[in-house]
Amino acid sequence: MLQMLRLKYGKGVIIMARKRLLCVSSGLKTADAAIFAGECVFCGGKVIADGTNAAEVVLYDNASAASGTVIGKAQVRAADAPETDSIEVPPDGVHCVNGIYADVTGTNAEYYVYYRLI
Repeated sequence: MLQMLRLKYGKGVIIMARKRLLCVSSGLKTADAAIFAGECVFCGGKVIADGTNAAEVVLYDNASAASGTVIGKAQVRAADAPETDSIEVPPDGVHCVNGIYADVTGTNAEYYVYYRLI
């Protein structure tokens, strides 16, 4: 996503510039977690299975619990290859009013969540 910046340069000169807003990673997670508490933009995510067990992550627009609007879901069936699944999002992301909470199931399941601060 690009954000327009209006910068003053010298006497009476205004320059319009674009600033790219980057996504932040949750880091590798292995259990249910509050990813971010507060308004943000969900940029994507990935679930990783161990190659033997099924894995699933469901993401909610919620700061502290697995409830509310589902904003994304990824799952890998047992013994599937490749052993990852990504969550696709629109180019500008998904607006989350309350935050992002991740609910993960599966033995040895791991996941990442990518989001942008507002």
